Amino acid sequence: MKILFYPFLWLLSLIYGCAVKTKQQACAKNKHILPRKTICVGNITTGGTGKTPAVILLARLLLERLPRDEQIVILSRGYKRKRPGTGPLIVSDKEKILVNVESAGDEPYLMAKNLPGVPVLVCADRYASGKIAIEKFNPSILLLDDGFQHCRLFRDLDVVLVDCLNPFGGNKLLPLGFLREPLSAFERAGVVLITNSKFVSEKALEEIISKIRRYNTKVPVIKAFHRPACLEKIGTKEKIEFEQLKGKQIVALSSIGNPASFEKTLEALDLKASETARYGDHHWYSAKDIDILAEKYSGKTIITTEKDAVRLEDKISGGNRTALPEIYILKIEMELEDKEEFEKEINKIIKR
Repeated sequence: MKILFYPFLWLLSLIYGCAVKTKQQACAKNKHILPRKTICVGNITTGGTGKTPAVILLARLLLERLPRDEQIVILSRGYKRKRPGTGPLIVSDKEKILVNVESAGDEPYLMAKNLPGVPVLVCADRYASGKIAIEKFNPSILLLDDGFQHCRLFRDLDVVLVDCLNPFGGNKLLPLGFLREPLSAFERAGVVLITNSKFVSEKALEEIISKIRRYNTKVPVIKAFHRPACLEKIGTKEKIEFEQLKGKQIVALSSIGNPASFEKTLEALDLKASETARYGDHHWYSAKDIDILAEKYSGKTIITTEKDAVRLEDKISGGNRTALPEIYILKIEMELEDKEEFEKEINKIIKR
């Protein structure tokens, strides 16, 4: 089908590339600057590369290094939230989460759950939400989630994620490929994290790093991977060992940008799914979806992602949970092969 529409997609990709170039040139002449140190976590492709775990990792590293009286705030786009507003929304303050997941969006809500005491704001305009964050919380550092293409706002450091399972989006811009902007964008990167690095060979890793180096010879390139932390049962929050599900009929349920990464993580735990249930990225589960899951996978064990769980929990608690299969959340944490190199770059920003 894509071959049939190739000429049309190629033309759209060409137009998109021109629009990206024009936007970048305009932004270079008129950048907004927030009076705080600003660190961005983003990527150059569509789909999941592990930005949310990376933001959580970065926030925790900063909290370890900053004086206790200094604050960080996360500014997120709130992509595909179900109830988008017109202006900046405070998802969480220093004490609690203030809105539900539909208003916040799944990723900001998940970050707020994992980072108590760290305010999270959502708005497409990160400059506007940054001004509110400074006024309300007086942070010393602002973290931009998924902001690499938000070129209007000046950053002190851009952390760019590259997924080893699909590193360069087919080497073509949207909609022909999955690149948000040309590979020359690596010139702006201050650090590159290569995620899912344990799922490819050393030779493939070398080729990925070599390609990044064509555009930025000096940028630190650090291998990253997702470490499975535990399995937690939805509803009861009961934690179990991975071994307890070995030999069971597993269904991998996900609605994320890169379901293959999740499924490979399960396989590496010797929890290979006999079936997969994939929905579109950021899918908002309905009561009907829950009924279908209950009927189709009766007697089996469902494992899902943390991002899916925040969209599932309310729907499950509001229905007949006894009819559902057991559903467990695979909780993961991002780990770096060379953590010291990453910390060195972060410390430069803190001390600047």
